[in-house]
Amino acid sequence: MILIVTALKIEADPFISYFRLKRNMSISAFSVYQKGEISLVISGTGKLRAAIATTLLLTLCGQNTENHLLVNVGFCGCFDKRISIGSIFQIAKVSDTDTLRDYYPELHDARVLPIQSLACYSHIVREEEDDIRRRPEGTLLCDMESAGIMETSARLLETHRVMILKIVSDHLAEISTTRADYIEMMTSHADFLISTIEKTYSEMEKALPARMNREICEYIEITAQSLRLTVAMRQILQSLLLRAEQNDLDPTPFLARAANTPVTTRNDRKRAFNQLVEDLKEQYVSRYLH
Repeated sequence: MILIVTALKIEADPFISYFRLKRNMSISAFSVYQKGEISLVISGTGKLRAAIATTLLLTLCGQNTENHLLVNVGFCGCFDKRISIGSIFQIAKVSDTDTLRDYYPELHDARVLPIQSLACYSHIVREEEDDIRRRPEGTLLCDMESAGIMETSARLLETHRVMILKIVSDHLAEISTTRADYIEMMTSHADFLISTIEKTYSEMEKALPARMNREICEYIEITAQSLRLTVAMRQILQSLLLRAEQNDLDPTPFLARAANTPVTTRNDRKRAFNQLVEDLKEQYVSRYLH
């Protein structure tokens, strides 16, 4: 299923129209729209609302999350005035400015859609000094929902099944963007956003191991046995390694280090696997952001 989370109704309207979604009147806590394999929730602004709405959507759509793609689409602020209002980005890294935790969503083809990192705040961001100081180095975009969505996804859904797409709506000064401007931005990007989501979902469902070279497949087996990976962990690793191969990245140093990590308990396994995942994601992010 394709699950879409937006903060505002304006952000949701193109998807409601294109997919012909109908309001689920049995749910009152949030506005939920559904039809067939598509479900959408409008969370309202803020990390907490976004986290609760995402939990509701994932719960509503069942426990079989292996076929889910969760997409957060919406507006964001930008620290760099050289970036035009209306520019669209896919997010490679979300940094929660409160917890200092980083998350790594799924990425579409970077040659098609530019990549940026995103800082998530618990309040509206302006150009005051404290906000600039708290901004993670190299981060150009900011919002108020993404970290809530990523934290929920980390617990209920593999993060490689989460995609975040953002449209720059302001430069953090006094906002002069009108409702008509917001509607125009969403309308002008609607076809591209929808095709990107549909293509990403389609690619995600393709078989992975057969498309990777023999050396990488062997590394998967060695690492899986050394770390005693679960089936779900193995699937996440396969997805990350396929992405590395498609982008001519060499993941073997990270795999070799993980395979040589002593693992005696479940906590050891979790720590080693999480470190491997973070290393692979940082490698991909660094290629396009640095």
